[in-house]
Amino acid sequence: MPSKEFSDLNPYDGWISPRLGVRFGLSETGLEMFGPSGEPFVSFVELAQLIQQAEARAQQAETLLEQERSRSQALESRLREMGIDPNEL
Repeated sequence: MPSKEFSDLNPYDGWISPRLGVRFGLSETGLEMFGPSGEPFVSFVELAQLIQQAEARAQQAETLLEQERSRSQALESRLREMGIDPNEL
C-alpha cells in the first residue's frame, strides 16, 4: 500500500512538504518540484545539458589557456634571442 504522503500528492496541486519546504505541482508535462525559494528543480535532461555546457566551456578555457601559454613561451624565447632576460623586466 502506498504511503499516505505519496498518495496525498496526486490530488493536491501546490502541496508543500512540511519538512523540506519543497512544493509539488502538476503541469501539462507532469509533476514539477520547486525548492523552498520557489526556484524549479531542473530535470535530468536539463541537468545533463548544463553539464555538457559546463564541460564545453571548460574545454574552451583550457584551449585558450594552452594558446596563451604557447604565445607567452614564444615571446619569452624571442626576448631571450634579443638578449633580454624576461625575468628581469
